[in-house]
Parts: sequence; C-alpha cells; structure tokens
Amino acid sequence: MTDPFDRAVIRERLERNEHRLRHAQAGWTWHLKVYLAVNLLLAAIWLVNDGPTSDPWFLWAAGGWAVGLYFHWSGVRARQRKVERLEAQLAGG
Repeated sequence: MTDPFDRAVIRERLERNEHRLRHAQAGWTWHLKVYLAVNLLLAAIWLVNDGPTSDPWFLWAAGGWAVGLYFHWSGVRARQRKVERLEAQLAGG
C-alpha cells in the first residue's frame, strides 16, 4: 500500500481501535475483580450460614456470572484481533 491517504485512514482507524481496546481491557479487568470479590463474599456467606452440609448455592451465581465474563472477554479478544489486522495492513502485509 503506497497511497498516503489510505495509510492515513488506516492509521486513524488503528489509533481509534487501540483506544477502544485499552478501554475494553480496563473494563474487563474491573469486571473480573468485582466477579471475584462478590463471589468470594457469597461463598463466605454460604460457609458461615449453611456450611458444607447444604448445597453450594453460590455456585449458581458464580456460574451464571462467569458466562457474562466470558462474553466480555471474547469481545475484548475480538477488538485485539481487529487491532492486529490493522497493524498488519499498515505494515503492508
């Protein structure tokens, strides 16, 4: 690719997507931290109140939330792949 206009457009897209990627990664990191904190708290509540003699009900919340966490991560990964494609395009590959 030798057209300066095309290279400028790709550079601008790359910049915008890198910014979005950083934002998405930070959001996912917070999502993970909150997930861990809340589910540890739920496990502690279960342990103190019911203990091992009852069903571990907190696993239902942890499992359901883990699905959302996975989809959040997959969105971040898709953004990473987009940035990688733009970088390769800018490099001429």
